[in-house]
Amino acid sequence: MQKKIAFAIVLVTLALTLAVMVYFMYFVHPQPDMPAPTDRPLKQEEGAEHNDAREAWIEQMHRTAPGANWRQMDRELRLQLAASRSEQYALGGTRADVWDTLAAGYAVGKWNEVGSFNTAGRVRATEIDFQTGTVYAFSQGGNLWKGDLEGDNWTVINDNFNVQSAIFLQKVGDELVLVTNEWAVQSVYRTPDEGLSWTACAGLENMTAWGSILEADMLNNEERTLYILVQEWDYVDWGAVTALYRSHDLGSTFEFVANWREDVYGNTENFSMWAPRYGDDRLYVNAGNLLYTVDGADGDTTYLAEIPVTTNGTHMLSGVQNTDGTSLYLATAQYGDGTQIYRSSDAGLSWTESGLVESGAFSRGSFHSSQLETGYLWFGGVNTFRSFNGGDTWTLVNEWWEYYGNEASKLHADIPFIMPFLDTISNEETLLISTDGGLYASDNYGLTNTNITMEGMRNAQYYDLYTYRLVTDVIFAGAQDQGFQRSFSSVDDQYYFDQLISGDYGHLVSSDGGDHLWTVYPGFAMMINDASGPANMFFGDFVGSGYLWLPPIMEDPDDPEVCWWGGGDHLYKLKKNFSGITYEQYDYDFDVGLGGTAIAAIAYSPIDHDHWYVMMSDGKFFHSDDRGITWTKTIGFDGPDSHYFYGSSIVPSTTELGKVYIGGSGYSNPPVWVSEDHGANFVSMSFGLPSTLVYDMAILPGDSMLFAATEVAPYVYIPETDTWYDLSGLDAPYQTYWAVEYVEEIKTVRFGTYGRGIFEWKLYEEEPPLSISGITSGSLQIFPNPAIDHIAVSIPDHIPNATITLYDRKGQAIWNTRAALNRNIPYYLSLPGLPTGMYFATVSGNNKTYTSKLIIN
Repeated sequence: MQKKIAFAIVLVTLALTLAVMVYFMYFVHPQPDMPAPTDRPLKQEEGAEHNDAREAWIEQMHRTAPGANWRQMDRELRLQLAASRSEQYALGGTRADVWDTLAAGYAVGKWNEVGSFNTAGRVRATEIDFQTGTVYAFSQGGNLWKGDLEGDNWTVINDNFNVQSAIFLQKVGDELVLVTNEWAVQSVYRTPDEGLSWTACAGLENMTAWGSILEADMLNNEERTLYILVQEWDYVDWGAVTALYRSHDLGSTFEFVANWREDVYGNTENFSMWAPRYGDDRLYVNAGNLLYTVDGADGDTTYLAEIPVTTNGTHMLSGVQNTDGTSLYLATAQYGDGTQIYRSSDAGLSWTESGLVESGAFSRGSFHSSQLETGYLWFGGVNTFRSFNGGDTWTLVNEWWEYYGNEASKLHADIPFIMPFLDTISNEETLLISTDGGLYASDNYGLTNTNITMEGMRNAQYYDLYTYRLVTDVIFAGAQDQGFQRSFSSVDDQYYFDQLISGDYGHLVSSDGGDHLWTVYPGFAMMINDASGPANMFFGDFVGSGYLWLPPIMEDPDDPEVCWWGGGDHLYKLKKNFSGITYEQYDYDFDVGLGGTAIAAIAYSPIDHDHWYVMMSDGKFFHSDDRGITWTKTIGFDGPDSHYFYGSSIVPSTTELGKVYIGGSGYSNPPVWVSEDHGANFVSMSFGLPSTLVYDMAILPGDSMLFAATEVAPYVYIPETDTWYDLSGLDAPYQTYWAVEYVEEIKTVRFGTYGRGIFEWKLYEEEPPLSISGITSGSLQIFPNPAIDHIAVSIPDHIPNATITLYDRKGQAIWNTRAALNRNIPYYLSLPGLPTGMYFATVSGNNKTYTSKLIIN
């Protein structure tokens, strides 16, 4: 008995020693720089084919009945959620002290924003207000961010309402006008309060029935006429058309201007337009080989000239209007053959062929001309190029892989938007370059570039996450184009991450708590040995065909160096060896008689590891009681209610063998189902859950709660009421939640979002009483304090329209400023020259005021 006790003590001591070593390695001595990518050529598949495959996979997951528009359904749901949150604010919220009470009182906990705080994701449309020094940026996740050109104080404004696919953003007075290009969705919005409230436009009903906005531009006239170029359907002559609309009220309403039939002028790729933001009120429209002008006063469309275009491809028109006149530039982008440039130095009357960019364009927003200097052009694909001679020759700004280790000055790969802005007072131009790794600014036409999102823009796009169970501050994440990441530092529960290898990674699994971690990239599987330490990586290219873009994997319950891969219609055993990963195909064909479906989810029972489950992309379900040797296809999941179900998640019960929960697309059928007999029969379990897509689910021990990561919000299922509830409360963003896991060691549910990083829901636990020394004088935190000329303030609430005021000892207000504050996120500001002494600071807004003492030295 004494030997057993001694052996147990040795094991506990060893575990504690390892935990302390890992903690000190990554959290006491953080490593600030991202390492260079490994030798694996990760960008070999990037570009149009890679992006098209990803988009097809996303469409496949959002399976609907014919005629259903899942984007429109999700948009309407987001509007409902935003209205519901506004009602919660009006009623005083859901929080008592720091704890939220949600789900009809069954879920008590608190939200915390985890991060990443230093690995920004894709940025789209941008705007600069030079009068206030403010930069506005829309991220891919649908959020409006506000910061400055120094890269400080990034604040998210619209966590209450998510707006996808921004392609145009311009400020007019106090109004921000936004245009998006989502398919068949009302896509023009305006906000008078920098994103707190939004109004959608009217007058684009034909486009929202079938079509989307291609481009938008605003004239430099008194009413700031807004033009949009759209693809839509002509229901009279029955054919696709490219149409031009305009708005005289900043996008509130629109009127028809003109259209061009596709069977005459070509498809939408052959159309583009441009208006001089700082010049006259004239719009230039390129339709195929023809150029038109649209008069700003009356909207008359006039033919101007023919452009001698000799190459096919997506057209992108830009230009500059200065003292030299008006110069126009047309890019025709082909993914395989590069992009041909054409230019005109006489406002489009005559054209010449210029040079060739050895790249395809990332988007229509990836090509632009300087608004100050004639002939200065920028172009973005995977990399960024510049030309200072009208497109005759082009210079590569930097290779995508140079970013690693030089994140502050080298552009990240993939360039959705490039936009120059002119300060009309100083006559100086600032260039903003949006990338898949944040936003860059340049004041010398792109010769040098500064990453202004090194910290603070928490817009990471995560496909999955996994918490290291031995040290739960170590979090692994698989990101969209920001690679496989690992947290290396936590400051006040705000996590900083390293990117260990570039690319797109999803499905993170492990059977030993994260020491051996498996994941997939589109094209290969990867196993990371000693993932919390040296992170030795092993690779194995996919075999066969028919698998999903990010195919599912399942950890082997008993061997951490083995995982199981859904390789299209077969299950494969993947095993790490000395040099890589081997694949062993199992015999059973899951697609026989189904017609082109692929394995979409795999799971095993935590009660009996012999019982395995597989779900196909069309919802067909299979069960094995001998670890995948033989399989039985269910016959109880083929009814009309499940006909359009795409299965994405399987969660076996922790208490009842044979009980299985599944989730997936719920636009034309219930999104969650449950079986009591290993999947032989299923019944809907979706009361309270909206018609949307469930990406992932996680369950608590004892099946006491089931959590769902969905397209629009986090949800929790309470068995006592047989009901799903919105778990977001007032603090979690309305965002796409792609992944969820429960971490028993810290009684916390962690969610990975596709646009706002990681958020966690800490389950309620009795907290020990604070000592007197641990009690603060108020909930307004100021540091440093005492201060000299700079401070940072932090409050436990989201107040995007806060006023910060300083008072002297007599109670006289001596200084104030406006700021947008996010919950528990420091806001940095410079103080005016103040005499040494004691002051009081307040932060007020949303009918709340926070106060703290401030000492100036």
